[in-house]
Order: sequence, then structure tokens, then C-alpha cells
Amino acid sequence: MSDRTSRVGFSCIGALLLAALLPTTARAESPALRLAALPEVAAEGRQLFVLQESITFECSEPTRYELSCDSRGELTVDNPSGQPIVLTLEVDRRASRVELDGASLPLTSPEGRDVQIATAEVPAGTSRLVVEIPGAYRLDGRPSGDIFVPALVTRHPLLGDTMGDPFSAEITLQSVKKYRRWGRVDDTRVALRYPEGWRWEPSAESAGAPPACPASGTPPDGLEGCLRTLPDGDLEAVWTFASPDRSFFARSVALTRPGGVVFNGGPVIGTGFAIGSGCRFCRESFRAWVGYEIGVTAHAVIALLAEYSPTERVAVVPVVELALLPQMSAIPAVTAGLGAPVRVWPKVDPGIRLQATVAWSLWSTFSLGVVLFSDLFPFVEQDWYPLFGAGIQLGV
Repeated sequence: MSDRTSRVGFSCIGALLLAALLPTTARAESPALRLAALPEVAAEGRQLFVLQESITFECSEPTRYELSCDSRGELTVDNPSGQPIVLTLEVDRRASRVELDGASLPLTSPEGRDVQIATAEVPAGTSRLVVEIPGAYRLDGRPSGDIFVPALVTRHPLLGDTMGDPFSAEITLQSVKKYRRWGRVDDTRVALRYPEGWRWEPSAESAGAPPACPASGTPPDGLEGCLRTLPDGDLEAVWTFASPDRSFFARSVALTRPGGVVFNGGPVIGTGFAIGSGCRFCRESFRAWVGYEIGVTAHAVIALLAEYSPTERVAVVPVVELALLPQMSAIPAVTAGLGAPVRVWPKVDPGIRLQATVAWSLWSTFSLGVVLFSDLFPFVEQDWYPLFGAGIQLGV
């Protein structure tokens, strides 16, 4: 093998290992681009002024590793012309409701456009325009579709609890002033409420979470904002931004949901044989076992097995296996580790086990594995020799 081929091979292996160690990035489902209403024609909208813009995000966790954020954008609009102005408004395609002074406005979806349209007659003076968008941001950090998946997921494809490293969810917050379709946007207030258990990640815009809100509850003006804990335990980040010139509020927030430590796996059942002491494929070599597996982080599988053989009768076998390589969805999961077989009937004899497992996920429903093991019972005089065995194991 040439030096060039060797370097390429090691580079590929290094890239795979690096990718396995990187946090999973959440996948966003086409996040909302318009968090409040925008005039379709800028010339019409610039006759009106936004005295106060308020955008509130309410985020919840449908599952442990999903984040869904509903938004409510409220604009206090001033019409100084002294007469009503008919205005065509663009809202996000996900918007479920648009109100003008409490009255709901009909929404239509023009063909070929990724927006909804509402027509409003804005009265003279001050009015209130509200847009509600359920699921304005939906972020999914589950490993489905990722190159790397934990070995436990391969061995138990119906795993109910998502595993793996932390994943980051990035949420973009911005004022309607960015689009310059209103005559003026004076003040912006943004609130982001999210479940406890998420932490802020440093970014180019911030070293981390905002400081705690002052006792008065009024956040400082600017992009820094402040953070407070709500009575229900959720957290709320709040920003206020006065923009008398051409500047406008815009920033991204990166939140991380820490990965779990212990994960539910599922049951396994297997059968095989063990040879030793001159017995090859005889009745005494038969093995059958049932058990249950859990995961610790994304790299270890712990199993507790009840094993039967005609010679040992019944043994309890705790086993700890570690993933040998980053697990890719297209290849089998390879794990190896140690166990402690304990014969519990007809008498108690402890032993030591070396075990390796190669498992394939089948139809995303169950797994088929090949198990290789070697047992040694050093405290039993007639069983000082090792037993070598192999078997087939199913996991669900």
C-alpha cells in the first residue's frame, strides 16, 4: 500500500471519529420568516408607523429532544392620515390567525407564493395588529437520518428515548423593521420562553446566557437582554430595543439540550452453544438466554441476562459492552466488554466473561446479532479451563 493511500485512509478514519464526537445539530422544519404582519406594498405601509412591536415565543418540548416554539407578534400601529387606509398584508404561511383590533381577518394563500394574504382597513389613530403562528420554529434533534447513531439504537430500533450527545437549536429573532415596509418602527420587545433544562451556547453575538433581570423586571435596552425564571419553572429571556434610526433588533439564540446518561433499551433473546472440556456440539454445549439491555451515554450497553444450559442449569450474567467504533446507520454495531456469569442453581459459582457482539438493525423493528463469548470459572477446580461460545441474539 502506498504512502498516499495510507494517508487518505487515516484521514477518512479521523474524519469519521471527529464527526462522531461533534454535537448533533437540530433540524429546523422551514422556520417562520415573518414573525409579524408586513405590508405587501411598501408605498402603502410607509404611510403607517409602528409605535411598539412585541414578539413573544412560547417554546415547549413535545419530546425530550424536540423544541416547538409558537410565536405571537403584536404591532401597535399609528395611522396619522386622519382617514382609514386599506392595506394588503403578508403573513407567514403557518400563521393561524391575524387580528386587527380584536377582529379576525380572512387569510388567503396565493398560488405560487409561500405567504398568506390578509386585507385590513386600518382606522385613523392607533390600532393593534396581531399575528399568531403555531410552530413558528420546530427543531428536531433526534438521530434519525444522522450518519452516526448509538449502538443501543441499532440493537433496539424501537427505542422510545432518543440518545446521544447534546444538540443545539438556533432560533433567529428579528424585527419587522428589517424589511423596511412600515413607515417607522420605534420600539421592539422580544420575549423567548423555553423549558428548564436547556442551556445557552456561546456565539459570536453573546458569551452565553443574558444576565439576570433586575428586580424591577425591566430589561436594559439593547441586544444583551436579561433572563428570569417564571413561576412554572420555565425560563424567559427578554429584550427591549429602541430604534429611532435605521438600526433594528436582530439576533440568534443558540440553546443546547444536554444529552442523557441512562437510556432504556429493550429485551433480548438468544440461543447458541459453548465448547470446552472436550465437548463439541453435544447436548451439554447448548445455551439459551433472555435479558434486558440499557444504555449509558451513547457508547456503553449494559445487559442483565438469565442463561440456561444443561450443565450449569441457570446462571445470571451481567455484561457491560463498549462500542468499538463510531456507529454508522449503514453498518452493524460492534461492541465488546466484560461480564460476570454467576451460576445460581443448583449452586452458586461466580465467573468471568469476555464478550463481543455484532448487531444489525432489521427493518427498523428489531435487530439480529451474533454474540461471541468466553467464560472462565476460576474458583471451581474442575472448571478452570475456559469455555468458548457463540450464538444468535434478537433485540426489540
